[in-house]
Amino acid sequence: MIVVNANYETLLHRQFNTIEPNKETFIVNHSGDYMYYDPSSGTSPLEFHSDYKIPPPEFITKIIDHDAEEEAFTENDHIDYFVRLTTDQNNKDAFLGVVLKVAKDKLLAGAYETRRHMIIISLSLIIITLMGTYGLALWFTQPLQLMTREILNTEEHKKEKEKITLKLPVHRTDEIGDLARAFERLTLALVESEAKARGIVENVNDTIINIDETGKIEMLNPAGERIFGYKATEVLGKNIKTLMPEPYQSEHDQYIKNYV
Repeated sequence: MIVVNANYETLLHRQFNTIEPNKETFIVNHSGDYMYYDPSSGTSPLEFHSDYKIPPPEFITKIIDHDAEEEAFTENDHIDYFVRLTTDQNNKDAFLGVVLKVAKDKLLAGAYETRRHMIIISLSLIIITLMGTYGLALWFTQPLQLMTREILNTEEHKKEKEKITLKLPVHRTDEIGDLARAFERLTLALVESEAKARGIVENVNDTIINIDETGKIEMLNPAGERIFGYKATEVLGKNIKTLMPEPYQSEHDQYIKNYV
């Protein structure tokens, strides 16, 4: 047995020196005898299960207790990959096992690199999506903001009795363009209608006065200016009783309360 073991050890030494694995590699048999090769220090002596000089790695015991042809054992920072080679077809318990010990960071380097690329790609897609969404939102909201400003400007022009010029996205062929064209038609129709009504009010021979619910004058037509002797700008915002003689002036507030 001593001679066989010596030859066995020599044979393994030769095989390790010939192959020169680039990873820490163990050879173990069914009894728990093992030898390992370290790329930095070379081949170790054969360790017999009955007289270990170096305590065996934890996976040696696991290998002996497992029947799997292949197995992976995870340590804190390493993964040990075991492959069983049957040495005696008549004795399934007799085997020679090869264990490759690889650091987790090296083994999973490809997976980590793939994950890093996936994170970069995902972030890029998120940024592109956000930029696209922002651009699309601008494409839709800017015309609506323009239309809102035009509506407000229309009201200002009407107050100042200025000519109304609309700048709406009527050239667009989508729903916003349809909305802009509809608003343009309605606005111009309203302006035309108000212009006609204003022409009637300003040219009629009868006095027309418009007041709010508190009696303040909002409009006085030219006929009213001639009759009362006030310019419209002088009485706008003042109570209508300003135009009334006594005793109607003092009693007017009560009249308003009766009808409001």
